Amino acid sequence: MEKVKVVWAFDPYSDTQDAWQGTIGLLDQLKDSNRELIIHPIYVLGQEMVHWVANITPPKLDLVQPKILEVMTEKINSLKRNDIAQPKVLISDGFNSRDDIDTFSEELKKIQPDLVVLNTHQRKGMTRWFMGSFTENFLLKCQFPALVIPPNMKLSKKIIKTLIPSSLKDKEKVFFNEFVSGKMGIKTDVILYSKIFHPIDTFASSAITALGGSWVSLEAFSQEVVVDRLKKGEEWGAEAKKQGVSVKVKVDDSPKDFAENLLQVAQEEDVQLIALPSFSGKTEAVLLGSNAREIVRQSPLPVLVRHYSNS
Repeated sequence: MEKVKVVWAFDPYSDTQDAWQGTIGLLDQLKDSNRELIIHPIYVLGQEMVHWVANITPPKLDLVQPKILEVMTEKINSLKRNDIAQPKVLISDGFNSRDDIDTFSEELKKIQPDLVVLNTHQRKGMTRWFMGSFTENFLLKCQFPALVIPPNMKLSKKIIKTLIPSSLKDKEKVFFNEFVSGKMGIKTDVILYSKIFHPIDTFASSAITALGGSWVSLEAFSQEVVVDRLKKGEEWGAEAKKQGVSVKVKVDDSPKDFAENLLQVAQEEDVQLIALPSFSGKTEAVLLGSNAREIVRQSPLPVLVRHYSNS
């Protein structure tokens, strides 16, 4: 029987019993008669986690670790599962979340999980623009598929349909192929959603030309891209069909906000999961506003993210 290895970034101090049960319910959907789960709960203990501020010497985390492991074990045992491995509390020697993420990533390399699961606190208002959460920063570096669970998620439907946003470029096809083949631990039918981003009018009037040198309208430009995206999406869908996955292609050329439109399509199509690739180079990793992070911040649905580096 195939074993699906899942690492769960488990926070024993968050009072989110409902979120834990929702997470377990979602993970149970990865099981079938040929696959079983092995869930590895891991907590990273760093200097920030024990609120060390302006002390002359940092706290001795090795003295704190046993108590946290005791609490974590108690919480894990309350879930009454036999597929959860012995919990681990890792000690990070650094002084910020980036160091904690490095410690976590090194452990992942040892385990080689099929999936990493993280629960997140979706910030609202101005605070959503400030980086620093473990989950968001981790997504920029994770080399394994990561499933982000929103707070208070109550899974009421089986995951049978996934929304995948894509510009249908070749580099994004790697992610699409991995998903429809089931290599990420999840395999469902797909709504392939492609958003056309409209250039600014003044830019369009000076930069978009027909082959003969005449100006082309924004509407004509958009229609040409729509036809091209639909054709490419159908080609991807035909290949996915060979994997037993049905694909419906939707191309959106409205000028509305990308994340807003995406979540609206998710609701209209009654999908249960959003899955997308995230690309960043050395510079992009420190910039705000990537589409992947914006979707993670806003989505009421679980989001599967696979990070790829451009560098």
